[in-house]
Amino acid sequence: MTILKNLGFVLLTGVCLIYADVDSDIRDNEVLINSLQDKLDASQAKGDSTDDLQKVMDRMIEKQNALLAKKASVAVSSDGEIVADQPVDQSVQPKTKGDGTSNDTDSEATIRRIVKEELARQMHAKDHSTEAKAEATKHAETTAPELPEQKSEAMAQYELALEQYEKKNYKLAASSFGRIIKTYPKDPITAKALVHLAFCLEKQGELEKAAVVCESALQRELDGGHQVDCQLIRLRFAKRQKNEGEIAEITKALKKLKMTDEQKKTYSSILAKNNN
Repeated sequence: MTILKNLGFVLLTGVCLIYADVDSDIRDNEVLINSLQDKLDASQAKGDSTDDLQKVMDRMIEKQNALLAKKASVAVSSDGEIVADQPVDQSVQPKTKGDGTSNDTDSEATIRRIVKEELARQMHAKDHSTEAKAEATKHAETTAPELPEQKSEAMAQYELALEQYEKKNYKLAASSFGRIIKTYPKDPITAKALVHLAFCLEKQGELEKAAVVCESALQRELDGGHQVDCQLIRLRFAKRQKNEGEIAEITKALKKLKMTDEQKKTYSSILAKNNN
């Protein structure tokens, strides 16, 4: 019995290590994706072509989704056997400093290398992406374990973005929420991603942009609490603009919603504040 218990402990430890490695890969890849997103946004702002960068972004998002799927698929069978997908390609990895944090300069170099490799691949090899995706989908359908609470790709990325928000990394979180909105426009989680994008913008002093995002969020299905949050941001901006008509409309909407004590306190504070 002791031997069996020890063996079970070793197997469980192995699963934990697999989870830890995959979590690290997911977070490292997220840094690269956000860095590349900044480059895409800058290129679009200048009017430059972003086709090549977008193809690389698509590859990196596919890799992120594969890592998230791998994390979800790791399990221990009833007889103690560790079950996991085949190792994910580790070719895209950001370098880190000695303290384990991501090095922005190394990330830039990695992105340049990825772009160069992608362009070379397009020039010298036939594109089998559609065939590969179909094969990957078929493989996933036949080998993926039954997970009663398996998360969608959008939800998994939303939770990663939420972690950055809770760490007060508002710029990085805003980029992640924005990417979810663009990539998964029809996913239900997009409504909450819009609300948290507004939070990030407000935290960075961009109240007008936050109010505009809130208007978009309110067009979607939101629970009462998030509706109140959006209306409070809109109310704060309306007060700053001294827009009495908007203030009256938002106040009327808020009176129909149930507010928490904290939200009531925020509401009273906004109304009482004089914006000069």
